[in-house]
Amino acid sequence: MNRAAFRVLFFFAACIPVFAQMQQKPSPLREPAGSRPDKPATETDALNQIANRADFDLIQRTYYAGTRYAIPHLMFVIDRNASGRVHFVNSQKFRFHKDFLYAAGLAPAGAKLDNELYFKAERRFMIGTVAWQATLPGWTWELWEGDLLPEPLIAEAHERLSAVFFEKLTYKPNSSRQEAAALALKLQHVTQAELSGRQGYLALNTGKATGRVRFVQNEADLENVEHYDIVVLNFLPLKLTPVRGIVVTMPSTPLSHINILAHGWGIPNVYIKDAETVFAPLQGEWIELNAAERKYNWKSAARAIASPTTTAPAAPPADVTRRDILSLRELTRTWSVAYGAKAANLGEISANLKGEANIPDGFVIPFHFFAAHMSGNGLDKKLGQILAAKNFNEDKTIRKKLLAELRQQIEHTPLAAELQKQVEVRWKSELRSKPVFVRSSSNLEDLKNFSGAGLYFSAANQATVAAIAASVKKVWASLYSFEAFEARRHFGVEQSHIYMAVIIQIGVDMDLGGVLLTRNPYLKTRGDAVLISTVCGHNSQIADNRGMPEQILVNYESNAVVVWTRAQQETALRFDKKGELKPTPAACADAQGRILTDAKARLLSHLALKIRDAFGEKAEQDVEWGMLKGKIYILQSRPYRD
Repeated sequence: MNRAAFRVLFFFAACIPVFAQMQQKPSPLREPAGSRPDKPATETDALNQIANRADFDLIQRTYYAGTRYAIPHLMFVIDRNASGRVHFVNSQKFRFHKDFLYAAGLAPAGAKLDNELYFKAERRFMIGTVAWQATLPGWTWELWEGDLLPEPLIAEAHERLSAVFFEKLTYKPNSSRQEAAALALKLQHVTQAELSGRQGYLALNTGKATGRVRFVQNEADLENVEHYDIVVLNFLPLKLTPVRGIVVTMPSTPLSHINILAHGWGIPNVYIKDAETVFAPLQGEWIELNAAERKYNWKSAARAIASPTTTAPAAPPADVTRRDILSLRELTRTWSVAYGAKAANLGEISANLKGEANIPDGFVIPFHFFAAHMSGNGLDKKLGQILAAKNFNEDKTIRKKLLAELRQQIEHTPLAAELQKQVEVRWKSELRSKPVFVRSSSNLEDLKNFSGAGLYFSAANQATVAAIAASVKKVWASLYSFEAFEARRHFGVEQSHIYMAVIIQIGVDMDLGGVLLTRNPYLKTRGDAVLISTVCGHNSQIADNRGMPEQILVNYESNAVVVWTRAQQETALRFDKKGELKPTPAACADAQGRILTDAKARLLSHLALKIRDAFGEKAEQDVEWGMLKGKIYILQSRPYRD
């Protein structure tokens, strides 16, 4: 579809949020079945006044009727050449605004209307949607997010609509530009971010699962979680072993590590505001949970301990013969066979985007040295003994104990003198002895079918050779963390074929940071938008579920910036004098509570699309980024799998 056609179809669809934080009313091209009756309730093309609810119901249509997120709505057209006459369009009869304009003889059939309807400062028609918002509760009117209607015409539209509608109408701006106009006009309005705060349900990952309901109140309770549980969490953990389903009692973001893991595991993962009340009677019961985009339901189910058959992600082949320690700038994605996908992806971005994408300086220790550390010290044999130990597969307590012993041995075994010397030389020469982050890059991480998000250890700002060496071994050992092992075990991955490379990289003391997706994860479409989550300070607070970030959608077809949620963040992580990440007051938001300006959001969106294109075939990407003194740094990019 070309750009102009997209604008027409999308706007005539009249974007309305229909659930939770972010979902917009789908385009009529994806109109849900039953939204419009086979035969309209009336053949009237339009009403010039809505005198009561009966008038509204006569011509309205409802997407997702019967769910808590149903929003009855109708289209309107204001004709300024006819003294501002309002046409409340029969939205059961006409799918798009243009259909009504053609039928009413207000526009020549087939005429191109983009500029006239959306972009001209002085225009004949003002078009949009009136809807009932049950979460307010109240009536709203709105424009397409890309509509450039000037402030005076917004005021005029509000006056015209209010004069012929039976109850109070509140303006709902759908972009930062429209919100700024409402503030300038002192026009009472409700934003998407405010509606988000009233959400009761959000499907972070849809799906169906059968499992036992288990309430988890704290990190200690996670020790007792079984793979067949559907967990109800009243907090957002940093790590989680595979489960059948996740229900959280507080809003989250699709970009946290837990949500990325759930996405990769293919399990339902939902926010339900009243989950503790709803599921309390079900504690310990077996249920089938069905989490759809706009509603969920459950029913009793038979006990089913055995996990459903899953396709094991094949660990890519690993070349353990390559001994070269290379800088990130020397890598491309083809080097993942020896340096892991995380490191190779950063090299690919650096090679393709040159100076447009700033990758913090760093170098990578290949798989070879991990394999040598294991085989040269008998640790590979130790792993084999553990895997063959009695009741190892049946008893997770035994698995935890033996894996902890293996990690301790890996960490306490001295680093090869040759490797430590190479690390010291490169750290002092290439990185100028600056404090560094020590990060994982395994051969089963940041892949299309296995993200490994949050499963492995990383260390911040290591400032001595001894500290760097110890952190390298901790990263190696984290390959056998209980959570990582269980995630691979869940998919039947061969545990002895996994290898770990290590990235040693200068850290960025971010003014602000975040994570972005090169698509809107809530709409099953491509090629329209970038989702950006942002916090003050270091971006790890997003991945670690530490407070709701600012979430922005940049629609690169309309160039509109839509604020879905404002940050709910009291602290930001910044480097202290020792280089450690320490909580400080979060103070980077402006007077309107915005962290990321529209200009910076569009700049990030533009860069994100270039990163996506660097990996070919429009492979959607999940990108971690930071910003320091206006300069954007890319810290990681992994495939985002639908």
